[in-house]
Amino acid sequence: MSKIQCLNCGGMAEVGNALSGECPYCGCRVEYRRASSFNGVEKSDLGQLRSLFESAGAKSAGEGKAPQEKNELAIALCYLLAGNFVLAKKKLAALIENDPGSAEPYYYYTLTLIGGRALSAITMREAKAITGYLQTAMMLDGNFVFPKLLYALLCIEYYEGNDLLSPADGRQMLAELYETEVDQKELELFKSLVATKSV
Repeated sequence: MSKIQCLNCGGMAEVGNALSGECPYCGCRVEYRRASSFNGVEKSDLGQLRSLFESAGAKSAGEGKAPQEKNELAIALCYLLAGNFVLAKKKLAALIENDPGSAEPYYYYTLTLIGGRALSAITMREAKAITGYLQTAMMLDGNFVFPKLLYALLCIEYYEGNDLLSPADGRQMLAELYETEVDQKELELFKSLVATKSV
């Protein structure tokens, strides 16, 4: 629990028992915002880390402050990485409603909606919802690769696969992402929740 991976440069920042810190390599603020932020955290430590975030949120509420949304996102990610998709989904849905300005809750929420199924097996209603959430995530953070990857696969495997009009050219999007380096922890989470033969 003493390290957080910087989303800017990829360096590991020693933060001790703090829930955020500063990257020693690029000077950016580091906090638990994506699955890749947890690269320095063992799976067995996720429960303890979640408790720390909950305590920090309770302390804020006790001081009359609203719980910090970044703590709520970190709690949702702890649930997601621990495999508790029901609680992760609930937390992420609340984040989308209460803090609609961050890309991460939209993307991770779509993963909980898919829940390990093949994209061709989701319903039309789910596909429309997932499409909207991914479009929002891409609009909010154009540098976050995984919403783009999932959107491209959705266009190919759901829309094209079911002979429906695709909202975008998924094959072109995949071609643009082909040589992009991705974080292994993010990729593992993606593969565990999206059944695809393309990635």
